[in-house]
Amino acid sequence: MGIDYYAVLEVQRTASPEEIRAGYARVAIRCHPERPYSECPPNDHELRHNWFQMAGEAYEILSQPLLRAAYDKFGEAGVKKGVPARDPELFFPPYFYHDDAMKTYRNFFGTESPSEPVLLQWQSNFTTRKPDGKVGPWFREQPEEVILPLSLEKVMQGGEAEAVMMRREMHGCFVEVKEHIIKLNINPGVPNGSGFLFPKMGHQAPFSVPGDVLVVTRDLPHPVFRRERHDLVISCKVTLTEALLGCIIQVPTLDGRLLRINVTDVITPDFELRISGEGMPICAKQYPAPPIEPPSRKCCLVTPGWVGEQQFYEECQDKMGPCSTCGQTFDRQDCEGSNPLEPRTLFPSTVRGQSRSSLVSVSSEEVRKRASFDRPEVERARIDLLSRFPNLFDSKDVENGDLVIRFKIAFPTDVPGHRRGNIAEALNQLRKKTEIEMQLAIIIALLTNLLITGINADKPKNVLLIVADDGGFQMGAYNSMCITENLDKLAKKSLIFDNAFTAVSSCSPSRSSILTGQPNHQNGMYGLHQGVHHFQSFDEIQSLPKILTKKGVRTGIIGKKHVGPAEVYPFDFAYTEENHSILQVGRNITKIKLLVKEFLSQSKEKPFFLYVAFHDPHRCGHTNPEYGQFCEKFGNGEPGMGVIQDWNPIYYQPDEITPPDLPYFIPFTRAAQEDIAAQFTTMSRLDQGVGLILKELQNAGVADSTLVMYTSDNGIPFPSGRTNLYDPGLAEPLLIHSPFNKKRQGQVTYAMTSLLDVTPTILDWFGVEKPACLTGRSLLPLLNEEPQDNRPIFASHTHHEVTMYYPMRAIRTKRYKLIHNLNFMMPFPIDQDFFASQTFQDMLNRTKNKEPLNWYKTLKKYYYRPEWEMFDLREDPEETVNVISKKSYKKIFEDLKTQLWKWQNTTGDPWICAPGAVLENAGEYKHQPACLSAGYFNDL
Repeated sequence: MGIDYYAVLEVQRTASPEEIRAGYARVAIRCHPERPYSECPPNDHELRHNWFQMAGEAYEILSQPLLRAAYDKFGEAGVKKGVPARDPELFFPPYFYHDDAMKTYRNFFGTESPSEPVLLQWQSNFTTRKPDGKVGPWFREQPEEVILPLSLEKVMQGGEAEAVMMRREMHGCFVEVKEHIIKLNINPGVPNGSGFLFPKMGHQAPFSVPGDVLVVTRDLPHPVFRRERHDLVISCKVTLTEALLGCIIQVPTLDGRLLRINVTDVITPDFELRISGEGMPICAKQYPAPPIEPPSRKCCLVTPGWVGEQQFYEECQDKMGPCSTCGQTFDRQDCEGSNPLEPRTLFPSTVRGQSRSSLVSVSSEEVRKRASFDRPEVERARIDLLSRFPNLFDSKDVENGDLVIRFKIAFPTDVPGHRRGNIAEALNQLRKKTEIEMQLAIIIALLTNLLITGINADKPKNVLLIVADDGGFQMGAYNSMCITENLDKLAKKSLIFDNAFTAVSSCSPSRSSILTGQPNHQNGMYGLHQGVHHFQSFDEIQSLPKILTKKGVRTGIIGKKHVGPAEVYPFDFAYTEENHSILQVGRNITKIKLLVKEFLSQSKEKPFFLYVAFHDPHRCGHTNPEYGQFCEKFGNGEPGMGVIQDWNPIYYQPDEITPPDLPYFIPFTRAAQEDIAAQFTTMSRLDQGVGLILKELQNAGVADSTLVMYTSDNGIPFPSGRTNLYDPGLAEPLLIHSPFNKKRQGQVTYAMTSLLDVTPTILDWFGVEKPACLTGRSLLPLLNEEPQDNRPIFASHTHHEVTMYYPMRAIRTKRYKLIHNLNFMMPFPIDQDFFASQTFQDMLNRTKNKEPLNWYKTLKKYYYRPEWEMFDLREDPEETVNVISKKSYKKIFEDLKTQLWKWQNTTGDPWICAPGAVLENAGEYKHQPACLSAGYFNDL
């Protein structure tokens, strides 16, 4: 027979004309001379050209009915020699192919190009033969589930949102993985776990239909509120007296207002207060299915499909009645209009196997199963799935749920039954007291307080500053599951700061800023102090211990110092890494307790400033891997780990670590869960150490005259945390307890606060005037009342390790943040101990293997940042949408930029002109410094 033209076109002898066309399209594109060798069956270039030639010849013969019939009966030779006259039905003169295969290709496709448009046109207009012999696309790409994290503020506001995925895209026959942004509009109050189906926007591959993208919303944890369907739940702590006699509480709302509520009812453990209309919007007709314009008759409302490959428009009866496919009754208005580009709400889904909605319980696996084209019945299942929830959010009016206030009662430890499980007994015991007895108890308490205050007036005033190392909000006071009984007790007696931020998210620079009140570019501590880094503050800097020593205050430091030189940071009593093991003075809480006791026993007649700098919960997998990722095994009593007598370790299982304790900026992976579990265990050591220190204050009789402050140096060591000026790196816990200012104890302040305020606050406590060069302010007035001003806070970062040069400057208000990345043309650097962590290594491996990161960013976007980043934190608290180029934010950008420049100028920032200019302040510019352009970006 000669050449088998059917084999050349990869079709069967019974192929229809349409299949012949599809076969030629497939082979011609794959064997085009400009395509890679691997795309065509013969890898040899000459053979590949011949195959392209044979494909053209095969198509010319098989596409013409008479020639094909002649070929089927007489073969290649019969066609080329001509059909003999004895066969009148097939009589045909000899056929000669013109030998111009490119002409056949051009006549078929209308172009000689093998590029993407040709491939896509072929995929859209020609069917192919699958391996099983049936006609249709070979396969369809699996659907991709993309998590869209939403803050509660964003859920309440609604509006535009962006989901990010890494998508395989076709460029001709080449596949490239690119970041793809899916934009959608969400209605206010969108239920957690809502799914939005975007047809044909997923992964692409040759000879296949692009997959779907299923965007699933996920509520992010909130430091104050918890969402329960349409209600917002907040916890309010009250004393026993307030619970029984009534009280006035101040409750924040999600949109920033403060509600004053007079509670007159007796508060019991199961008592809750509902404020109507202050919860989440009740979503009104959330994402109605886009009406589809039917080709001729009425259609069921299903997601627009792939016309020409799979037909999803199922015809219904012309009049009102049930659809033959899904059985639902549709009105004519359901089919009016069309916008196939809009997303369609699928259903409230489940996120990572945990049900996020009580409306419907459908697993993510079911979504993938039902949306797959691997089974013949999948279309019916898909239509069924979509038609089950057409009116899921069919409310006519937008209403709001409730704000639910749930109370926690602080019981005195001497009341019978006060412990967990016996709260009812405790209340019964207390209710036996008469109202007169309660009033008498209150009077006695007030008189006692006045007496103690008079006695304390003669005592020297002291300060205890406790700083965690890379500590975050892992404590009950900030709504974490991490068990921190001692920090929670301190919080009940303190003013809790909800908007406190470090001035720089790096260890030594931050500690120098805390102890001087000056940002790192002003005091000279540009990076880490130890080892080869060896950054240190300028010799003339007046630090807090240096100023206080001159004023007769005894100073002491226990734990991690990490600043220098010693002449700038002198302490009368010092046990630090400079003269002892940091594990002992920074993590061994029994050792720390004894050192605190020793310090308090000295010079009792003088006021003191004691700085206890824990090394917990800093990572140690890089320096001491034998003790675990966070030194969580150090001193736990296991073989070789030693024993810390005063530590009762609290362990956590990785499966317990879920949102909100796994915040949005940390990947939802097993590696990260194990990291956080280890960090929580280390936090239990720090927390118990805080309890030991506070007990020593009591034993020494100085607790009633000591200001206690607790905070951290920078964000936790995870992506977007430490070394970043995003909120996970800047935001810090801050508790301030004053024995003399009890008005706001246990309350929360939302005032914008910087750790540059620590030095002015301590100087104010001791009655010492702050140096004029400080830009911070005393926080003592906040212990009595909330300030009326809305000042911004500033941050400045230059180095971390000596090799990590990435200077950044930032200004943050309650609503906006502006970050200036001076070294924006370089990738963002990763520090050593985070690089060695299992969380980051897992992220690297997943990226290399093109696996989902389960993270709110990609590493590429994390590494490469623009010069200016501006975020509307009310709309985008996760800082993922840079609004710098939006016209509506132009005036705000200029205003923030001006404020930032003024602060840099006031604090003498050497980088004030960077990166495009040079600061000149000598010669003719001595009295009027100027930024002179260096011409770096003239050609960019």
